[in-house]
Amino acid sequence: MPADESLATYKTERCRGGELSKDRLTVLVCTNSTGSDKRKPLVIGKYAKPRCFDNVKTLPCIYASQSRAWMTSVQFSTWLHDWDKELEARKKPNILLFVDNCAAHLKVDHLNHIKIIYFPPKTNSELQPLDRGVKTVFRQGYRRRAVQLYLQEMAASKKPKVTVLDAIHFVHASWRDIKPATIENCFKKAGFFGGSQSGSQATQVESEMGWETLVGEGSVPELDMFLDVDNNLVTSEITSHESLVEDNLSHAEEEDEDEPAPRSAPKSAEVVDALKLIRHFFTCIPNVEDDVFDKISYLENSIFQK
Repeated sequence: MPADESLATYKTERCRGGELSKDRLTVLVCTNSTGSDKRKPLVIGKYAKPRCFDNVKTLPCIYASQSRAWMTSVQFSTWLHDWDKELEARKKPNILLFVDNCAAHLKVDHLNHIKIIYFPPKTNSELQPLDRGVKTVFRQGYRRRAVQLYLQEMAASKKPKVTVLDAIHFVHASWRDIKPATIENCFKKAGFFGGSQSGSQATQVESEMGWETLVGEGSVPELDMFLDVDNNLVTSEITSHESLVEDNLSHAEEEDEDEPAPRSAPKSAEVVDALKLIRHFFTCIPNVEDDVFDKISYLENSIFQK
């Protein structure tokens, strides 16, 4: 989502590879059929070293760069081989991986613990579980967070801007928040587990949850149009090792000049004070779940142990 555009833009325009897709990321997600093992998302951006990455040493997602922010066959192969090595090191069971017919999803050799099954052509929407609701829930979660940041920045009289770092955190949180039941229901809808349809309604309820709270806060388009705005974007290509090396060398040192200046690393005392403010905020709200305070205490302990 290009956050410096008016939200009203999405009521009349679709993102087809022009100006509306200037600021873009491609995201790869993967999960098992019960939602108990969701892989860390792979996020592909245009720049190897965005300005917002200064002072950043840990990310909640895997980040890679490509001049058009596309998934390539080489990146897909690298991702699979890294996973295969992880399974070997951790002595995990072998995996049967179902993959769609994306142009970058070519045959990958020398995998010892992962066997790939490709869906038949032109059947993704019927057989691909993530297309049966998971992708919609994920997009809704990401864009809801982007809109919330957009509105907060406007309220503070700031120029709205979602950085790559912001987007990575949105991706992580949106993927984390998808419930295992939602994933399992979508696998059932795609014909897994004997094709049972039980519980399929939960996906739709979750996908719309929280959106209505934004309707009165800004010029928010219809939910379906907002979620589908980038459906026609090209996100992948078949790439040779030679062209990938050339592409990476040509933009490895580039950075997005539109990115705001990076923040300096905060001191521990500043972070602890911020957590005290957060704790006080929740004490002023009725009926807060106990686990909220547990999580704040966990964060405090993590800081003190550094």
